[in-house]
Amino acid sequence: MSKQILLISENGEKLDVPSIKRAEEIAKEKDLDLVCVNEEKLVYKLMDMSKNKYKYKKKQKQNVQKTKEVKFSVNIASHDKETKIKSIEKFLSKKCKVKITIEKPKRSPLTNREIEEFLNEILCEIISKFEKDSAISFNGKITNMTIRPI
Repeated sequence: MSKQILLISENGEKLDVPSIKRAEEIAKEKDLDLVCVNEEKLVYKLMDMSKNKYKYKKKQKQNVQKTKEVKFSVNIASHDKETKIKSIEKFLSKKCKVKITIEKPKRSPLTNREIEEFLNEILCEIISKFEKDSAISFNGKITNMTIRPI
């Protein structure tokens, strides 16, 4: 003897169904899928899984934010610097985070303070609206900072 199950329709109505076989028949009649919500309490739900898979995938894609990296050298030419700033603006307009990396040449007399000033100079030239996602981090000869669009 099979136990009575609780079946939730696509509208959210609760139906008492005598068996799982009957619930499967109802699902076939309505051209929906029968999904087990809670096995212990025998709760099942009628839903269109293809529609829900699409919604789930769409929601996952919306939550993902890509991070792009743009590398600068302290000795960069002004035209190259402008080109890289334009690429940062393009990434920000596409709602991507941007990791700005500045590489200090070996045996460079530059201090962290001078590199920080160079980074702030770059940030001042960016026209797009952004906010700092992480503080400036100094790791040996590499300095990083991440910004994100507002």
